[in-house]
Amino acid sequence: MATAASVSELRVVLMGNSWSERSSVGNFILGQTVFDTEDKTFCYVKVRGQLKDKEIVLINTPDVLLPEMSEDRLRQYVENCLRISAPGPHVFLLVLQPEHFTEEQKLKLCRVFQLFSDQSFDRSLNLISTTRWDKKQHQPLQDLIRGCRYKYIKLENLDLQELPWHLSQIVINCEEYAEMLKLHLTPKDKGQLICDTKAGLSTELKAAPFKPTLNLVLCGRRGALKTSVVNTILGKTTFGPPANSSECVINQGEVCGRRVSLVELPALYGKPPETMMEESFRCVFLCDPEGVHAFILVLPVGPLTDEDKGELETIQNTFSSRVNDFTMILFTVDSDPTDPAVVNISQENKEIRDLCQSCGGRSVVLNVKDRMQVHEVLDTVEKTKKMVKKNRGSCYTSKMFQQTEAAIEKEVEKILKENEEEMRRKEEELKRKHEEEIGAMKQRMDELLKDIEKNKEQEQEMRREDDENRKKQEDTQRQGWDQRPGDVETKMTPESDETQIKLEHRSDDVRKERRKNFSQRKEKSPETMENMKKRHEEETNELKQKQRSRCIIL
Repeated sequence: MATAASVSELRVVLMGNSWSERSSVGNFILGQTVFDTEDKTFCYVKVRGQLKDKEIVLINTPDVLLPEMSEDRLRQYVENCLRISAPGPHVFLLVLQPEHFTEEQKLKLCRVFQLFSDQSFDRSLNLISTTRWDKKQHQPLQDLIRGCRYKYIKLENLDLQELPWHLSQIVINCEEYAEMLKLHLTPKDKGQLICDTKAGLSTELKAAPFKPTLNLVLCGRRGALKTSVVNTILGKTTFGPPANSSECVINQGEVCGRRVSLVELPALYGKPPETMMEESFRCVFLCDPEGVHAFILVLPVGPLTDEDKGELETIQNTFSSRVNDFTMILFTVDSDPTDPAVVNISQENKEIRDLCQSCGGRSVVLNVKDRMQVHEVLDTVEKTKKMVKKNRGSCYTSKMFQQTEAAIEKEVEKILKENEEEMRRKEEELKRKHEEEIGAMKQRMDELLKDIEKNKEQEQEMRREDDENRKKQEDTQRQGWDQRPGDVETKMTPESDETQIKLEHRSDDVRKERRKNFSQRKEKSPETMENMKKRHEEETNELKQKQRSRCIIL
C-alpha cells in the first residue's frame, strides 16, 4: 500500500512533436535545466522536482509521432509510459507546434490515447508553443483540442503559479486510471494499482488544499466595457483590451481579502456554432474545479440593442436556461449611479425590467470610476450563490455544460433526422412527379413519332399513286402517238404538263401539311427529355441546399 508521501506527487507525461520543445517546457516548469534539449528520439527521461508546494514528476517521452512508428511500437510506447509513471500518469501535457502538427500526427496521437484509455482525452492539457496561432489554418490541432474538451494554454501565457491549479483540476475532474491499466498489468499489479490510486486521489486532495476562489464570468457584447469592469473590481489599470477579443481571458486578484477570478467571455452572437461552444466550454473550464459562481452580464445603461438581445439569446441557448439562476446584471456608468436619469432608464424600460426579472431581480449599477462600489457587486454575487444553494444547486460546472451540450446535440440530431426524413419524402415526391412528367413526355414523343411515321407512309403512298398515274398517262400518250402521230405533240403535251403540275402541287401540299403537324406537336411538348432531367436535378439540388442551410443555422 502506498503511503501519503509516495502518492502525493503529480505525475505528468510530456508528449508532442519535438523533443527539444518538450525539454524546454520541462526545464521551464521546474525552474532549472534538467532536461537535455538535444534530440533524444528514443529515450525516456524521468525527473522529480518541486512546483510551488507540490512534488511533481515530469516524464519526457520519445517522439511517438514519427512516421515510422508502427502499431506494435505504439503499444510498446504505451506500456513503457505506464511502467515509468507507475502506478499511472495523472496528466498528459501535449507540447505542440501548430505549423508542424499534421493530420497524420493527429491520428497517431489519438491512437495512442485509445491504447491508454478513452479517458486520456479528458486527462490531456494542450500547451501551444507558438505565439501566433490561427485556428483556421491549423485544422488538425483544432480537431485535437476539440477532442480534449478545449483544454489548452499558450506557452506565452503559462503562469507557473497557476500551473499546479490547472493540472490538479484535471485530476479532480477525472477518475484514476485503474480501468485503463487492466490490459497492461499482472493481477498482482492490478490489485496494488487500485489500492494506490484510490488512496492517492483522496490523499492528494487533502494534501493539496486550494484557497477558495470566487469565480466570475463576465458576459456581454462589449469587450472594452468588460475590461473596464475587471479593472474596477481588481483595482488595477494594467489590464488592457485583450490582444485577441475572440478568446477567453482570465484575470485574478484579491478583493476584500478574497481571491477573485474574472473570466472575460468574448461576444458569442453571430459567431460560428463551433466557436461559440469552444469558448463557452473554455470559460467554464477556466473556473474548474469549483465551477462558475456567477455569470455577470455587463451592459451600459440604456435601451437594449438588437445585438444585445441576440447576445442574451445566444448565451441562454449555449448554457441552457439554467444559466439565469447563476446570472446577475451589471449596468455600467461613469457617473453617479443614483442619478435620476440613470435610475429612470433602468426602471422605466420594460425590456430591461423583464431582463432583470428573469435573473431574479439581481442587478447593480456600477460606476467604473468608483471602486468603493465593488462591495455591492460582491454582495449581489453572494446573494446569487445563496439562492442557488437554497435551491439545492451548486456552481455552474463543466459537467453541467457537457450535459447541456449533449442535450443540444441530441436535439440537433433529432431535428436533422426529421429534416432528413422530410427531405427524403420531398425528394421521392419530386422523383415521382418527374417520372410522371417524363412518362407523359415519352407518350407524347411516341405519339409524335407515330404521326411522323404515318405521314411518311402517306407521303410514300401518294408518291406511289402519283408514279402509277404518271405511268398510266404516259402509256395512254404512247398509244395516242401510235394512232395519231401528227396530233400527238399538239394534243398531249398541254394535258401532260397540266397533270404534272397538279401532281407536284399536291406533293408540296402534303409535305407542308406534314411539317405543320410536326411543328404543332413540337410546340405542344413543353420541354424535351433532356430539359426534364435538368429541371429535376436543379430542384433536387435546391432542396438539398435548403437542408444544408438549415443545419448550419442550427
